[in-house]
Amino acid sequence: SLPKSKDKNYYKIDLNEKELASRAGLSRETVSREITKLKKDNIIITQSRSIGIPNIEKLEDLLNTQPTD
Repeated sequence: SLPKSKDKNYYKIDLNEKELASRAGLSRETVSREITKLKKDNIIITQSRSIGIPNIEKLEDLLNTQPTD
């Protein structure tokens, strides 16, 4: 379960996967697949419409290793 909302690495997201995909210009399937990967790698935690990033450094490392093209 997610910690109390005062934790700075936990966010309430008022979008479902379809809405998030639309805003990102991606398919719902792609968003779902990527969220599943992030959860499997223990980079994020999700519950309802909240997302937690328990290890922000791990997420930053992932972002810094992604190709830019």
